[in-house]
Amino acid sequence: MIDNGILLKLFKYWRSKMVSGCVPSRADIEPRELRDLLPFIFLAGVRPAGEYGPEIAMRLTGTHVERMIAFDPTGCAVSKSGRTCWKDFTICQDFFDAAAKRLVIFATHEMRIAPAGKQPGAMLRYDRLLLPLSVDGVRINMLLGGLVATVSKNPRLLWQNVYDFEEIGNWRIADPFEWPIELPL
Repeated sequence: MIDNGILLKLFKYWRSKMVSGCVPSRADIEPRELRDLLPFIFLAGVRPAGEYGPEIAMRLTGTHVERMIAFDPTGCAVSKSGRTCWKDFTICQDFFDAAAKRLVIFATHEMRIAPAGKQPGAMLRYDRLLLPLSVDGVRINMLLGGLVATVSKNPRLLWQNVYDFEEIGNWRIADPFEWPIELPL
């Protein structure tokens, strides 16, 4: 959970890019400096106005993320409309909170369907980190994220069936952005 070394490394990198207490911008993030983390990283764009408030859409996803969730979410909108099931809204709300409240959010989620007859079961458990980015040091216009699946079994089935959802943990970190526990890298 909160001791995920990959996400801790991403957090420490992001924090090292802060200047005078301002969250970093996308321009501050150098992909070559994150080479070993790139498969686990995603970027989401944040636009301030829309019918339901800010609009957030996935702009880039790493190969681990795509493989573990069994689809490429690049270009997909993160919905705040409530038109999706509550489970999806629970997951999406973190994106909106990170953008609107300048929060770092670390969460662990689990989704599963039980086997029915001869149909195999499916399960996805992952740790996810959301980090705000700002072009002007104030308004959040992007979210840098990391996702590390700790268990993935037939994830494609999750999106084709009704699944059970559980939020195992959710840590919201405000400025001065200190990780809840100290871990060596």
